Amino acid sequence: MYSVRFFTCPQYRNVLSSVLIGNAGIYAAWHVLPYGLMDRHFTFSWQGIVKDQRYWTVWSSHFSHCSLDHIISNSSAVVIMGYALQKIMPAMWLGVHLLCVPLLSSMSSLAALYHWHGPEAAKALCREHPGLEWNTFCHYRYLELRNGLQVLITPTHCDFKTLGIPSEVVVAPPHDSINRVDGLVEHFAPYQKWYCESARGTLGMSAVALSLQGFGAAWLAHLGACGMLNYVAKFGISFLLFQPVMDAVSLLSRGAKAVAHDDGVPNQTDFVAHLVGFGTGLFLYVLRSRGLTLLVVPRFAAI
Repeated sequence: MYSVRFFTCPQYRNVLSSVLIGNAGIYAAWHVLPYGLMDRHFTFSWQGIVKDQRYWTVWSSHFSHCSLDHIISNSSAVVIMGYALQKIMPAMWLGVHLLCVPLLSSMSSLAALYHWHGPEAAKALCREHPGLEWNTFCHYRYLELRNGLQVLITPTHCDFKTLGIPSEVVVAPPHDSINRVDGLVEHFAPYQKWYCESARGTLGMSAVALSLQGFGAAWLAHLGACGMLNYVAKFGISFLLFQPVMDAVSLLSRGAKAVAHDDGVPNQTDFVAHLVGFGTGLFLYVLRSRGLTLLVVPRFAAI
């Protein structure tokens, strides 16, 4: 039975309380400090990590919320799941969730962004010439295509001569006016898409909340496998699996559109980060319940 206190373990309570207080503080900062400052340090994006090297945003963005409904929904999910799991997930493992999930989900989001929105021509050229810097090439290619290829600046700024890349790879489309416009649009579209998506920032603690859901779902499934699959466990598994299943369906059905702008409005949901967070929770439960027993002998084993 749970005690009268909301959380029986002081360390567990302190970790969750610190997370909630931190979230509230960052939410308040969004409404007090300059937007540019918060956007640089508390949102996660390709440009912020790869180009500007703001690596701390891997974690800071996951505890950042700028809207009231967002922070309430995420904080509520973390508190509810934290309360339900406090008897089977020590404070140390809660800390592992808070440390590992932001890292894994953020890196997965970057990989998905590159896979879906990286210009194929740029990918092929970088594979052929590994010394070509991806961000520099995409940036100057975007600028020269936006200006109608009036001046070819990519060969100079990307040092094509040193890398042995012929300048012909960035030549202009045919001189015929109609074909030239069509060719410019065709060449420019993927770089414009990459420019927008690589700068788009994400924030929120949804991946962490889903990792706790994954941990809880794995626990209930484990109970079921041990012969304790009653209606409560069935309902719990169904409830905890609902959002990951919906995220997976959205991701598989919509593909690249699931992580892209829609008519100029950013999609607020990072489905890849959600699913990686949930999967991390599943893995951590397996590691805690089975993997560690192979490495650590419990104290009562020698009695």
